[in-house]
Amino acid sequence: MTVPYRRVVLGQVPMRLSIHRPSDDKKYHWHRQNTRVENGRIVGSASRARRGESFFEIAPNRVDMIGIALRIHSVGSGLIPFLEHDDANRALMAEA
Repeated sequence: MTVPYRRVVLGQVPMRLSIHRPSDDKKYHWHRQNTRVENGRIVGSASRARRGESFFEIAPNRVDMIGIALRIHSVGSGLIPFLEHDDANRALMAEA
């Protein structure tokens, strides 16, 4: 299993992706997916990061990788009609 991350170089966050395995967990400082990035730089003076099983408050220029929030949608999910619990007409339409 591999997971995509964005590599951070001295606080700069390029759009390049990097693919990693779970065995790389102890090699880098990992930052969470919802990190605020403006103009290609991490916003804030200190940020929470993880290395292996330990969590740290570190400067943004020491972060190595930022997670990517994947949005996976299938074609089939677009074909499911929208149902509200109290909308009887739409519920009947789905049964037809």
